[in-house]
Amino acid sequence: MLDYNIYSDNELAYLLKNSDKQAFTEIYNRFYGILYRHAYKSLPDSEALKDVLQEVFVYLWNNRTNIKPEENLSLIHI
Repeated sequence: MLDYNIYSDNELAYLLKNSDKQAFTEIYNRFYGILYRHAYKSLPDSEALKDVLQEVFVYLWNNRTNIKPEENLSLIHI
């Protein structure tokens, strides 16, 4: 099994664009906490925030074929 945590964000984006589920999992693990901390400042309701983040990641997966891997994942517009 590949160790996805060694891949750069751009490499993960390329793999995600090609429907790699393990790349998606690594992206989720890498960005969930960061997104949660930033979003909590605007939405301090933990359960509502979890729902919003779930929607963000569902959107990312559903629109993975539109990702431009050469761009930074943090710049992907949702």
